[in-house]
Amino acid sequence: MAEDKLESYMEQVVHQVIDLNPKGVWFPKFQLIVWQGTIEVPESVLSTVRLSITCKDIVDDYFKVKIGLLVMGIQDGIEVVLKVVEKNHYFSVEERVLNLDNVIPFSELNTNVVNNDVPKKVKTKYLVGPDRDTLKLHIIIAPLADVSSIQPQIDTLISTIR
Repeated sequence: MAEDKLESYMEQVVHQVIDLNPKGVWFPKFQLIVWQGTIEVPESVLSTVRLSITCKDIVDDYFKVKIGLLVMGIQDGIEVVLKVVEKNHYFSVEERVLNLDNVIPFSELNTNVVNNDVPKKVKTKYLVGPDRDTLKLHIIIAPLADVSSIQPQIDTLISTIR
């Protein structure tokens, strides 16, 4: 019985939409209508490199996943994984979007914005390719079954013997 539920859970197809905002997140100005009247909210820009994951299909009440993000880059002339972001998350009908901020330091990708310079070619360790103009990320989204644990149990952790 439990094995049948696990197999059907693992065979479930779920579509995800990935959005990357390497130049920051811009919120345009808008009118907020409240009972006192209308308030104009000014535009705002978040200086962050944001990766948003939107879960399109949620069949059950929630969908539990483990998300891995590998940020590639150049170190000593070799393409390597520079940063790893790992996150366990529950997608639900009410919360379909997961925002991961600062996946790469904003100043590394946007030196001309930070320094108010004219755009020019700045070599950053996070850009790869022959012309060092490609941002390369590997995103892994693995479903977790109900029988899995998001937090490891204390008695399952490997400890060193002293």
